[in-house]
Order: sequence, then C-alpha cells, then structure tokens
Amino acid sequence: MKILCVFFFSVFVSSISAQENDKSVSLLFNYHPSDFFVGGTFQVIKKSNQFSFGAQLGVNRTFFQKRIYPKIHFQYSKICQFNSSFGGQVSSRIAISSLNVSTNKQVVIQVSVEPTIGLGLFVGKKFKTSVSVFYGPSFSFKKTISAQNNWTAQLILSPEIQFTYDF
Repeated sequence: MKILCVFFFSVFVSSISAQENDKSVSLLFNYHPSDFFVGGTFQVIKKSNQFSFGAQLGVNRTFFQKRIYPKIHFQYSKICQFNSSFGGQVSSRIAISSLNVSTNKQVVIQVSVEPTIGLGLFVGKKFKTSVSVFYGPSFSFKKTISAQNNWTAQLILSPEIQFTYDF
C-alpha cells in the first residue's frame, strides 16, 4: 500500500510541474455503501485534463465508532466546458482505504481498493459546486492474526457533492 501511495503521489507531483496550471482545492461529501466520507482534494487542471489527489475520513466509523477509517484517492478527469460557468466531466479514480475491525478476540485489518469511473456536472466560475456519481468494483481484503485471509468484491455506486475554490 505504501508503494501505491508513493507512486500516485509522484505522478501527481509530476503533473503539477508544468508551466500553465490552474489549481483548486475542494471539500467533498461522498456516500459509500460502507460509510459516509468527508474530505478534501487538491486539483491541477492542464487544458481540459484534471488531476486530483484527495484524502477522506469515514464519518460514522471515525467519529461515532471511534475507529479511524481513512481513504486516499487519485483521480483523472476529462473536462468539457459547456459555457463560462457550466460543464461536465468524465473521471477515473482509484481509491484505497483501510479499517481496523478488530474485536476483543482477534485482530482484523480490512484494506479496500476501488477502481471506479464517474460522470459529473459542475456550475460556477471561481467557486464551483459539482455533483458526481462513481461506479465500479470494490475489492476488500481482510487479514487476521490467525492467518485467515478473506477476499470480497462488490460493485458500488457512490454519489458525491464537491465544493471547489479555484486559485
């Protein structure tokens, strides 16, 4: 997982190094079948290509169940600007999350990888509001001390609302 994080971060940093970039930050709210996520992203737009890197926390598990549920993602989007303040985007995203679901009897770590594709619409100029829907598989791996490994896969549909400030 550390190697994937370093790889995605290096690709993201290399995309920032170009000369003419529009940068933005976002606050996002994402519904996932396993939790409701809140987080932030940093985005770089080159022409009609958008690269974003973000981090999120699962609200239910982190704040109410006292189990930290982080998720990081790297996203590439192709933007289609319809007019000066309205547009759409097609996105591909890879997200990685980790959750400690241990009980008193055993230690269980769950790691999920989610390669998804999405469609979205946005409105605004400097301050943008966007609505997106992501669809794809979620592969979860549970590791226990007793060496019982368990793979699961499911298809997910994940809507998202994002508030963005361009600078």
